[in-house]
Amino acid sequence: MIYIARAQKATDPKDKIFALLGMLDASPITPDYASSKRAVYISATREVFHKSLFILLMVESPRRRVCLSDDLPSWVPEFSTPQYPIANFVALRSSFFRASPEGPEVQFSSHPSREILILKGVYVAVVTDVYIAQFKNANQAREDKTLELKLIKYNDYPAARWKSAKVDLLPAPCGERKRAPTPENTSWGPYWVEVQEIIIVAKGSSLPLVLRRTSDYYLLVGACFLIDSQILQIEQDQNLSFTADDPGFSSIMRGSVWDEVGKSRQEEHFHIH
Repeated sequence: MIYIARAQKATDPKDKIFALLGMLDASPITPDYASSKRAVYISATREVFHKSLFILLMVESPRRRVCLSDDLPSWVPEFSTPQYPIANFVALRSSFFRASPEGPEVQFSSHPSREILILKGVYVAVVTDVYIAQFKNANQAREDKTLELKLIKYNDYPAARWKSAKVDLLPAPCGERKRAPTPENTSWGPYWVEVQEIIIVAKGSSLPLVLRRTSDYYLLVGACFLIDSQILQIEQDQNLSFTADDPGFSSIMRGSVWDEVGKSRQEEHFHIH
């Protein structure tokens, strides 16, 4: 319900949450219009985490940059702003995959000015390059940047996680980024993805997640599709389609990373502001 309600209009942004409470058998949230929008959105997001991490797939929005902010934590969706078509597509197809076969392990840590989400998961790779692809013609894309699809390449060599980005791996200036030939053979990244961000699989997440490192915490950038080879069932138009068993998708999308825990990979906690 909370996913569908995001697309609806509301005079008071808090009603994006409060309007849904009457549809629940039992609501852990009591409507309080004296509360701030920030408090309401954080409270609602925390409640959803008890059952699923799907709500993390609702964070991406072209109207919301990924940065440290006194407004909402990066892991809380801004329910009063729309997502863009590519993020909607990724979220709705997330049920095709099971990057983590286990349920979520979530903790929270309060700070005087910050709400920290602690996810248990596994480091997968670091983003080494970012490209731009489009599902419509160039003229339409120039008019509407939300139609752009960010494609990524990544390095899963463990030592790459701690290396500083080299000059030749940094994104080109605005308007000069490299163009990938097609989305069929390159991994899909979140709208605001940048070079040197890390990819993890969190317990309970159907898709890998991209995090941006700050001095003390990580910021959530969004979810990604990891693609190792050519995807066969995909169309470059408004009717994107593929099957979950397409061999082009990385085995990480189906939980293979957990087979390596205790060997080449280790579980850890990721603190996200």
